[in-house]
Amino acid sequence: MVAWSAGPLATLMSGPLADHVFVPAMQSGGILESVFGSVPGSGAGIGFLISLAGLFIIVTAACGFFVPALVEVDERIPDAND
Repeated sequence: MVAWSAGPLATLMSGPLADHVFVPAMQSGGILESVFGSVPGSGAGIGFLISLAGLFIIVTAACGFFVPALVEVDERIPDAND
């Protein structure tokens, strides 16, 4: 039940996070503008947020390969129709 709350929580947090953190940071004079200044357009802040979310998913999935309980879950838990 706790795991299912992550989706709505992320949806509620992403709008204010983009509006108040990433969009101002990507505008001229912002903290991320010097690093990612070549990314044009008004959607650069939300694009950066989506890129960070994708990177987080990739890193989390890659870390799952190092947890033996997750790697062996197919052998540990029987199939539903057995």
